[in-house]
Amino acid sequence: MVIPCFNAAPTLPMQLEELFTQEDAPSFEIIVADNRSTDDLDAVIAVAVPPPGVQVRFVRADAIAGAGYARNVAMAAARADRLMFCDADDVVSRWWVAHGIQAFRDAEVWSGSCHPAPDAAFDGGVDAVRALIDDSPDWLPSVREQEGTAFPILMGGDFGATAEALRRIGGFDVTIPAGGEDNDFAVRAVRAGYPAVSCKVARIAYRQRREPRARAREAVRAARTHALLANRFGLWDRSHFRNWPSALARTGAAAGRMALRPRAEQDWWAVGTRAAVAAAVGFDPRSARFIRAQYVSLAHALGRDRDLDARVLPVLWELAIRARATGVPWWETVRMTWRARRGAPTMKAWGYRTALALIPRR
Repeated sequence: MVIPCFNAAPTLPMQLEELFTQEDAPSFEIIVADNRSTDDLDAVIAVAVPPPGVQVRFVRADAIAGAGYARNVAMAAARADRLMFCDADDVVSRWWVAHGIQAFRDAEVWSGSCHPAPDAAFDGGVDAVRALIDDSPDWLPSVREQEGTAFPILMGGDFGATAEALRRIGGFDVTIPAGGEDNDFAVRAVRAGYPAVSCKVARIAYRQRREPRARAREAVRAARTHALLANRFGLWDRSHFRNWPSALARTGAAAGRMALRPRAEQDWWAVGTRAAVAAAVGFDPRSARFIRAQYVSLAHALGRDRDLDARVLPVLWELAIRARATGVPWWETVRMTWRARRGAPTMKAWGYRTALALIPRR
């Protein structure tokens, strides 16, 4: 069991309690991967008392910030041939391990089900959360409800994979914007021959963000990841956001309808989030011509052939989306991309060299 952690000392004890009280589960190991925590996470692990048959191991994953990197470090440290993943601020069901083990009979990679709950629901303790998610030992066969989906969904906080599948897929891409690494993993898993399988009975209670600002940030990050994946894997023609101008127009119409509602029913954060999502997804096609012009200018200045390498422009477009997701200005993206390809030893170029290396050769 892999649990990536960042400042999870307040929430990890409840998740550990749930894992310590699993029913019908075989012996297993819990790997807690600390990703740059500044709280007393070490103390939480030190006082944890696992039952017989359960071991807790603590590993540090400090080199790169992000849950994806922490999961990769834990994968490398794991000794088992089947791994299950959960998050430190959620709560798994009483039969989560048992159901996950059974799901491995149907698939080498599977994703569980998520039941959103407000923070207040977790104040009642493990038993209250179990009742909330309708916890049950009953087994239901796994399903392939995402068959043929261009953008399959896998929940990084509730899934399982064999060690061999993780090696073949390549783990998590640590350069993907936060919160989107699991969707990138899902696309690569399907392309590697592992269908998107859902195990509905592998349930977790998920802490749902209630603040409008936090929900808006999550939606925008998801939109940018969608654009990144559509560009990387050539999926724009199958994206439901491919006509982003019409999405913006529909957002304007939604704003007009919202203005006609009574003030108590108005939700302008929802309208703003919808507009931000459409704009974020539309960044890639809008910026393509501009990025191409910048590259042509650089190529001409360097005396290179103006017939561009077929792999160069997709790389630049991907980096442009990464720049939007990380806050790097577009001109810095273009300049650092050029310096990275020339091998210039700058502090920032290493990240772009890494991104270039991740682009599959065609």
